[in-house]
Amino acid sequence: MAVTGYVIYDVIVTCPHCNSRLNLNKYPYDDEATDYSLGEDELGLALFGRSNEPANWNRIQIEYKCCKCDKSFVLSNLAT
Repeated sequence: MAVTGYVIYDVIVTCPHCNSRLNLNKYPYDDEATDYSLGEDELGLALFGRSNEPANWNRIQIEYKCCKCDKSFVLSNLAT
């Protein structure tokens, strides 16, 4: 018997400017109606990859803007 599952994940960072805790895969970062959302799902591609491109947790460069202090920072790697 085969089953299908799904992955639930949280990507939590601390803003290097104001030390706020930010969850990068939840509102306002996942809502395309906000200025904080990325145009493409770069975070999802880094986490899970594609069928022809493996996930890459160490060599990413995803720029975000903190929703608390409005300053930019770069997510450069992920850890478990």
